[in-house]
Amino acid sequence: MRQAEDFVVEWAMHAGERPRQPFVAVRNGDRRIGLYRVKGQDKDTLILSHGGISFPVGTRLILEDCQMALKDRQGAIPALVVGNDQAGMRLAL
Repeated sequence: MRQAEDFVVEWAMHAGERPRQPFVAVRNGDRRIGLYRVKGQDKDTLILSHGGISFPVGTRLILEDCQMALKDRQGAIPALVVGNDQAGMRLAL
């Protein structure tokens, strides 16, 4: 049996410590889905880690940048899922 300290959860960090990767809030229409980690980004593309729900290619989402991680983008950001594989969900912004 493993010891409890082997199961350290990412969100259980010390005060003042910043998360390794920023996150965005994801909505599908008016429905709040949850927070997803940003794995990578460039000018028109964003790669998110898989979360509780994995969206098929062609799904339209709305992102809310909770941590100002997306440069030059503010407010509700429309996005389209253009790829979904083991590397993550690729969104066109």
